[in-house]
Amino acid sequence: MKIAVYTIALNEIHEVDGWAAANQEADHRVVVDTGSTDGTADALREKGVTVFDAAIIPWRFDDAFNTALALVPRDVDVCFRLDMDERPRPGWRQAIETEFDETATLLRYPYYWSRQISFYCDRIHRRRGYRWKGPTHEGLVWRGEGHEHHKFIETVTVDHFQKPRTRPNDMALLREACREYPDDSRLLLYFARELAWHKQDDEAQAALRRFQQLSNYPNDLAYSYRLLAGVDRANQLAHLETAKRFDPNASADLELATYWYEQDWPLCYQHITECLNKLQEIGNWTDDLRLKTAYPYDIACIAAWNMGEIGAAHRYAQEAAKRNPEDQRLATNVLLLQHAVSQLE
Repeated sequence: MKIAVYTIALNEIHEVDGWAAANQEADHRVVVDTGSTDGTADALREKGVTVFDAAIIPWRFDDAFNTALALVPRDVDVCFRLDMDERPRPGWRQAIETEFDETATLLRYPYYWSRQISFYCDRIHRRRGYRWKGPTHEGLVWRGEGHEHHKFIETVTVDHFQKPRTRPNDMALLREACREYPDDSRLLLYFARELAWHKQDDEAQAALRRFQQLSNYPNDLAYSYRLLAGVDRANQLAHLETAKRFDPNASADLELATYWYEQDWPLCYQHITECLNKLQEIGNWTDDLRLKTAYPYDIACIAAWNMGEIGAAHRYAQEAAKRNPEDQRLATNVLLLQHAVSQLE
C-alpha cells in the first residue's frame, strides 16, 4: 500500500519542522504552496517534501485542496490530508495499512481540535473517487464507482495545534457556498454563525430559521437557538429555553444563568449549578468557549453570595481564581469570602 500525505500552505514556516517530522513515514508528501513569502516552500523542499507553486484565483479552499489532490502521484492507494498545524500521533502509518481494507473508501478517526473538543474527522480516503466540495468549510464528496464505505477507527489520532487566525474572506466564501448548496445545513449554520458574529442580525435570523427547517440534529439545533437568542433579543429567553429543550447541555444552562444574572438570583443559581454539574460532558464543537474559563465559577460565586450560600460562594471563588490567577478581582473575592466564612464559624 502506498500512502500520500497532502495539503496546502501559505506562510507556514514555523510549522514545517513539526509537520515534516510527524508524517515522514508517508511514501509521498505533497504540498501546494499558494503564495508564501516567508520561505515555507524552500523549507519544505529541504525536508524532502514535494512542493508545487499554485495561484488559486479567485480563492476557494476546495479548488486549492483539489489541486493538491490532483498532484498526488497516480500510483498512490490512500491519501491523508494533513494540514500544516496538524500532527498524527506515532503509529499512524501502520494503523492505516491495517485498517484500510478492500471495502473501505474512507476512514473516520479521532481528531482533537483542542484539549476540550474532539470529534471524528474524515480525511483519510482512497486516492480515486473523492473530491473536495465547498468554497470554505470544504467537505469530501464521493464521486467514484460503486458505493462509498466509511469505517470508524480508533487507531489513528490527529492533534490540531490551533493558531489565532481566520480563514481569508470567510464571509464572502460562506455566502457563495450557501448559494451553490442551498440545502446544505452544515454550511448554512456556519454562515449564520458568521453573520451573528458580525452583528448582521436580520440576515443571521433568516439564515438560522432556514437552518432550523433543514436540520434534524438536536445539538446543532440547540446551538442555532442560542445564536438566535443573540440576534433576536426581543425573544431571547424563549430561544434559550428552546435550545435547552433540544439539548440540555452545559452551554444551554450557562446562557440561561447569564440571562437571569441580576434579574432572578434563584434561577441564575439553579442554571449555573446545573451547568457546572455537566462540565465533564463538554467536547462538542458547539460548546460555549466560556465553559473552559473562570466565567461559570465566577457567576456561581456571585449567585451563591446573593442566595446567602456563603460557603458555596467561597468554594466557587476559589475555583474561579484557580482558573484565572492573574485576575485581581477574583483573588480579592477569595479573600473577602474567606473572611466572611470565618465570621460564621
